[in-house]
Amino acid sequence: MVFNTFSPFSSHRVLAVIAFSFAVILILFRELLSNNGPSGMFDHSQLVEHTWPWAFEALSFSCGYFAYDQWDMLHYRLYNGWIPSILVHHLVLLICFTLALYRNVTINYLILTLICEVSHTSFETLALVYI
Repeated sequence: MVFNTFSPFSSHRVLAVIAFSFAVILILFRELLSNNGPSGMFDHSQLVEHTWPWAFEALSFSCGYFAYDQWDMLHYRLYNGWIPSILVHHLVLLICFTLALYRNVTINYLILTLICEVSHTSFETLALVYI
């Protein structure tokens, strides 16, 4: 597997992803230990209508990260193909996250979806090692 992710800000990218991953895990862990426990944590009204402490801020940070990463990939041409899937992925995330932040809905649900992005930390670290 060849990683084509070098830019002058690669180490900053890894630090941002690690900080973001740590924040998401802390938010979920705190909510798991709260009064609601795991049964109330995944309740539909809890995920859609309420916002856990620091979830809005974490989602805002991740939105900024996706915007920066999108710019970085476009600026340094760190993509392959005519319509690169990673750029489409970041664009869809930016639209969904920005609308959720603006309307202040589904913040908790989107924090749960960001667990998938936590695995990205290892990919970014691995990419730096191979550069």
